[in-house]
Amino acid sequence: MFKRTVRGYNPRIVRSAVHNLEAKIEELRVVVSELEADNTALRKERPRDMILEARWEAEKIVLGAKAEAADMLRLAVFRRDLIIATADRSVSSAIDLTDDDEPAVRIAG
Repeated sequence: MFKRTVRGYNPRIVRSAVHNLEAKIEELRVVVSELEADNTALRKERPRDMILEARWEAEKIVLGAKAEAADMLRLAVFRRDLIIATADRSVSSAIDLTDDDEPAVRIAG
């Protein structure tokens, strides 16, 4: 790394290398400080972001459940109307058969 002279290492070269190392160490300290600040900021933001994300997911679940419930209600109303219409036709057909057999309709009660 350093060239040797008769008396040892060249002091100018050693001083220059030490200055370069000091500058590099200072640069790395600045980078470490910036990374620590970023890390702290991210840790503070993360729970807030997680809460917002959880709220959004909960809202999507609620909206999906409401849509599914509305679909189920529409289907139930349709089936109810179909059952009522079928029952009305059956009653009407039973009355028609009775009318053919007897002049008056009797309702048992």
